[in-house]
Amino acid sequence: DNRSDIWSLGCVIYEMITLRPPFTASSMQELASKVKKGSYPKIPSVFSRDLSTVVATLLKVSPSMRPSCEQILHMPAVEEHLTDEETKEI
Repeated sequence: DNRSDIWSLGCVIYEMITLRPPFTASSMQELASKVKKGSYPKIPSVFSRDLSTVVATLLKVSPSMRPSCEQILHMPAVEEHLTDEETKEI
């Protein structure tokens, strides 16, 4: 299903926030290990806890634990930024 796309979205959002990719390493083996563990630096504290929580949810190691697109749109941290017009289409 599209759960790998959700993980990729988490990576993109993380990089937009920090200006760095969430997973970096000096070798492919080390990179694979970090990805499998879900080990990445925390988002700087200047950003909201809600944003950090959304990213952490998108970057869950287990695909079955990642939200669907609809679930993302209904997360309180996301939903509060949607306008009435946007939610009518959901």
